[in-house]
Amino acid sequence: MRKAYPAVDAAKLVMALFVVGIHRSLFADRTLDHMTVNVLFSIAVPFFFVTSSFLLFRKLQSPEQDRRKTFLRFEKRILILYIVYTIVYLPCIFVKSFTGHYDEITLRALAGECLFLVRRFFLDTSYIHMWYLHTLMISMLIVYLLTIKVHGRWLIAGVGATSLCGIIALEMALPQIADMLTEAVRRTLMTGIPCVCAGYFAAQTDDETTRTEKIIYPILFVLFLGCGALTLDNKALWLKGIFKVLTFVSAFGVLRLCVGSTLQPHPAYAVMRKYSTLIYFLHLLLMNEGLNWLAAHTGIASLTEAGILSYSLTLFLAVIEATCILLLQKKKGFHWLRVMY
Repeated sequence: MRKAYPAVDAAKLVMALFVVGIHRSLFADRTLDHMTVNVLFSIAVPFFFVTSSFLLFRKLQSPEQDRRKTFLRFEKRILILYIVYTIVYLPCIFVKSFTGHYDEITLRALAGECLFLVRRFFLDTSYIHMWYLHTLMISMLIVYLLTIKVHGRWLIAGVGATSLCGIIALEMALPQIADMLTEAVRRTLMTGIPCVCAGYFAAQTDDETTRTEKIIYPILFVLFLGCGALTLDNKALWLKGIFKVLTFVSAFGVLRLCVGSTLQPHPAYAVMRKYSTLIYFLHLLLMNEGLNWLAAHTGIASLTEAGILSYSLTLFLAVIEATCILLLQKKKGFHWLRVMY
């Protein structure tokens, strides 16, 4: 059983760059913005879900692994990431909450915001992109418990498909009831469980990519792009549902092609893996509040507008932050920084 997937590490870095693009659009043009942010880049987060699930369940297959302990270690790691980055983003959380009425900042107001944050931490998400960690923990737990009772990759895949199609059907047929679902529940049913089930399916499949897969996944990816293009002016729920399915299928296809890749292990891929995690979670740290402050003090409005400059600056800052963490964690007294990736 392979323990290293170089192409997956490389793809994760690319997907991290896509995630930056989701929050800091590259183009002001409406069509280009839609085809990048809403279409191409939308594959990034599902890919991270599917990949995390694949790597965990592939590890759980190893006979020397204690399944329960290995799973709990994984959940503990995700929880630590969630806590650590929530703490890192506390200044951004408070600035976002009190923007426009800083005169109302009192100890009582801060305490109230902290209590509200605790509630969000468990029931929603502490900060914008942290929903990935929150949803991953819940979805992994559900699917892991399911695999204890249910055996067979196709049955688990069916559960994922049912979760996705069920929530899509509910939004189409009974939108009032669908609107009653919390955002955390919707994310779990719409993205978490389907992607984790897909990752489990991939983990139960041979690494070698068949000739059929090498043909059909690129075709499905083209269909994914084409369907995404149609959603620019067509907001029909059925079309959005088909696009969502093709998004997840494309993420699964990218994973399968990466797993079947012949790239050989190299230390550079381990570095890519670290950077992908750090860029994913750090890029928002100075993106909104920081860039708004910088734009206000420099007069460069383009810093906060869609375009190559804002994207490049956001990515540059994230890479600098990631590099500092990777260098510092090697020094005595800073090894704890490893928890950030």
